[in-house]
Amino acid sequence: MKNKKKILIIISAIIILTTLVLICFANKEKIIKMARRILKLETKEITYEVYSNQNGKIKLTLTATDTENGVAELELPDKDKIVSTKSRDKIATDYVIENDGTYTFTSKSTTGEIMTKTIEVNEEFRNNLIGIEKIQEISTEQDYKITKKYDGESEYKYYYAIGENNDNWVEIPDYQIVNVDEYKIKENNWLNSDGKIVLKVKKVSASGKNEVEIHKTIEDLSIPEDLYNNEEQILEGDSIIACIRDNDIKSGNYRLKVNGEEYPAEIYNYYEDVNYITDKNLGTLEEDSRMLILKYNKNLNVDSDKLITAQTRKKGMFIYVAGELTNNGNVSMTARGAKAEGQNVYLWKHDNGVYEYVTKNGAKGGEAVNSKNGSTVNGNKGRNGSVRKTGGGGSGYAYAIGTYVTFDGWKNGKHVTEYAPYSTTSGNGSYGTSYSGGSGGGSRKQRLG
Repeated sequence: MKNKKKILIIISAIIILTTLVLICFANKEKIIKMARRILKLETKEITYEVYSNQNGKIKLTLTATDTENGVAELELPDKDKIVSTKSRDKIATDYVIENDGTYTFTSKSTTGEIMTKTIEVNEEFRNNLIGIEKIQEISTEQDYKITKKYDGESEYKYYYAIGENNDNWVEIPDYQIVNVDEYKIKENNWLNSDGKIVLKVKKVSASGKNEVEIHKTIEDLSIPEDLYNNEEQILEGDSIIACIRDNDIKSGNYRLKVNGEEYPAEIYNYYEDVNYITDKNLGTLEEDSRMLILKYNKNLNVDSDKLITAQTRKKGMFIYVAGELTNNGNVSMTARGAKAEGQNVYLWKHDNGVYEYVTKNGAKGGEAVNSKNGSTVNGNKGRNGSVRKTGGGGSGYAYAIGTYVTFDGWKNGKHVTEYAPYSTTSGNGSYGTSYSGGSGGGSRKQRLG
């Protein structure tokens, strides 16, 4: 008897479940709309995305969306209408604006509900087609957040250039921040004819056919005439640290005199807290002749995963922080070592007169290798640096295959040709110097026959 009741209960449950499933299928649109309403997923809006402003024409894609009732028609400013033949959640169309003015777009839902979107096209509108927002500044630089959109054709790439006449476009990094640095503006002469700084930003579609470019004049950043002292000044002290610590230094070129050695340097001085939220390539474009020195009189913070390095090859990078250093990024001189003769670099002098210094000569480079009989011989690594020595460069690899004739003539009444295997030798790795690890020896690859 109990088993029969259980069977009846199971059958009843199956019938109820089946009925619910059939009801859901029959009314799925209503159920979906109800679920959207409960979860607040309903969308009712008119949006647009500008995909080109070339030749003064604003080309945009306009989208009317109503996920609750569907869009019946979309009316354009010239009164043309796009009518949906069936209920659709959205209607999208391209539209071209050639002249400044007021443009109103109107959509009607299947239930007669009206939505409008008005676009006021003027100079301000054209200058803000890509969002640019200042998010941080110190006395000599500013950081701007660039708004990236991925609507429509989502494969846009974004680029920036600083300077009205600078066409060296750089792709905007994933963290979407552009740094505007007064020192680089001065060095590269990026000011326009009015003495203003222009930040140019553009987005380009994957096909390259569509492009939006805007120019933003930065009104609140000006370059003082005496920003950077190009005429070399002299600093003397018991050590490089003492020269930097004990002097109030204006940014510019210097010659440091320490214990009989002279070090040409370019120095940058910061009086406020500095927070690097972008990758930073510091210093001038001058290669190999100067040390890069950065003096932070207060605190320095390097954000997570940000790379701080020299802009090009330098005789070292020296960072002095008077306050607190917080480094969550990476301070590096990889591939920035100078091609220059070494010298003892006197960093610090103890009270007993003993110096902490980087030696003139680094470790020995790897010795050359020889190959013959078709073998590939890997180069020898340079010796590791120790006691502040830089490492030696590795030698190149060697590869040789083939033979050459050592004798071709008559022996004992017979014509004889004798061969020897061809061989080749790689280049030696060089010694390191105080300003760079040793360079690698050249590889050799030879084939005969």
